[in-house]
Amino acid sequence: MPKNDLPRWWIDGIEEHEEHGLLPYKPPVFSDGVVVPPVVHTLKEKYGINVTICNVNPQSDYWQIIVDGAHAARIVRQRHMDGQNEYLISSSAFETIVKSEITVE
Repeated sequence: MPKNDLPRWWIDGIEEHEEHGLLPYKPPVFSDGVVVPPVVHTLKEKYGINVTICNVNPQSDYWQIIVDGAHAARIVRQRHMDGQNEYLISSSAFETIVKSEITVE
């Protein structure tokens, strides 16, 4: 796929990796192979929430799902030899966790 046909977040990832001399950028995926950023973006847009996946301890493979600033779950991230990150949770399980944290007002 030509770089111009990629979404902006993907182009940003490519450029950041190139600037820092890292392995070629491959977007993070869930264990079912679904690419992470579009899933996160869709949930943010659909429900008007903030969703992030972050690591609080660089020495650990455990990462957190944060929904609107609150810890929702802990997940495992695996970094492959090609530099791609995989979160060891399916995209549907991730969506279920995020939706369970949404409060209706």
